[in-house]
Order: sequence, then structure tokens, then C-alpha cells
Amino acid sequence: MELQGTKALSKRTMALAAGAPILLMAVIAGVVMGTLFNDLFSLQGDDLLQTVNSSRQAFGWGILGWIIILLCDIVAAWALGVFYASVNKQIAQLTAWMRFLYSAILGTAIAFLVMAYHLVSTQSGGQIAMQLQEYINGFQYTWSFGLILFGFHLAGLSYLVWQKSWFFRGLSILLGAAAIGYLIIHSGNLLLPNFDEYKASIETIFMLPMILGEVGLAIWLVAKGGKN
Repeated sequence: MELQGTKALSKRTMALAAGAPILLMAVIAGVVMGTLFNDLFSLQGDDLLQTVNSSRQAFGWGILGWIIILLCDIVAAWALGVFYASVNKQIAQLTAWMRFLYSAILGTAIAFLVMAYHLVSTQSGGQIAMQLQEYINGFQYTWSFGLILFGFHLAGLSYLVWQKSWFFRGLSILLGAAAIGYLIIHSGNLLLPNFDEYKASIETIFMLPMILGEVGLAIWLVAKGGKN
């Protein structure tokens, strides 16, 4: 299936439609992960239940943040596919569909968070701790699987962004390194039982390109993308 952009939508419009959602979701993800969810993923059993119960409102707002991120991903996938179709139509469409598939998996992961919120809102007692743990683990594992596909999306972007200028070559290298980082980290999450022992070291190696690659592209798209 081909991605379509109407004739009325200029390349500049598509650049803004791709870049702005990426920047917005980067900010929201930083807030959501930085304020609550990053800590939740390290908790187990009763500690997890107590934290969610004591921060239920923040947990609900965090779920809303994930839903906004999901919507931004869908818009960005479509806009990037249309914007880069002039570089290589087939690769641009494949790259976009990798992000669409990732978005579908992220939506499934978010459903686990919704079920967790419903659980702590309608039931009480220590007996729900195990069920809550299963929902939080379900989110983590599902999202991690989706991020493998996101890594392939970034690999496609790395190819599409490559141009003669040093700026775009540097951006392409960052995106390619980020793609490798996502593939290694999240494949390890799912396949290696002792991956946590060296996960932090690998994340440190790839942290810079994983942050700067897509955000750098988004800044360029918003500031200059599609301008003659």
C-alpha cells in the first residue's frame, strides 16, 4: 500500500508534520519516563503496588502521555514516508511501515498500562500485586519488541538522510548508530536472560546517538526541511 500526500500539501508542510510530532513526543517521553515510569520498571511485587497506588493520578497522566506519543508516532511515520519518497520511494514506504507496525505494537503495550490502571482503581489488597506485575511486565516486553522494529525504521531513515554534505552524513551516521543500539538492546532484553548485567553499559555507549539522531533530524525538518 502506498502512502499518499495530497498535492495541496507541500514538502515544507510534510517536513513540519514529521518534525513537530517527533519533538513533541521526545519532550513527553522525557517527562513520562523521568517522573514515574523509569522507577516503576525497577520495582517488584508489593513495592510496585504501593508506588502505583500512591501515584495513581500521575500513573493516569503517564498513560495519557503514552497515548499522545502513539498518535505522534503515527503522524510522523506517514509524514516521513511522504517527505522522503522523492529520495527512494520504496525505501521511504518500507521505513514508514516499520514505524506504523511499531506504533501498533506500542498501542498493544499501552493497553497493558490501561489494564493496570483499571486494576488498582477497582480492586485493593496485596493479592493484586502479582496481576499488576504481569501487566507492567507485559508493557515492557511488548514495547521492547516494538522497539526492535523501530530500530529498522531508524536504519531506513539513515539511508534516506545520507547526502553529500557533512551535516547529513553525520546525521545519517547518528541514525544508523541509534538503529544498531535499539536492535542490540531490545533483542537482548527479549532473548538474553542475564542481559541486565551489562545492559546499562551498552545503553551508555548508544545513548548519545539514540537521543541526537532522531531529535537532530526533527530539528532540521522543523527549521529547514522542504524549504527551497
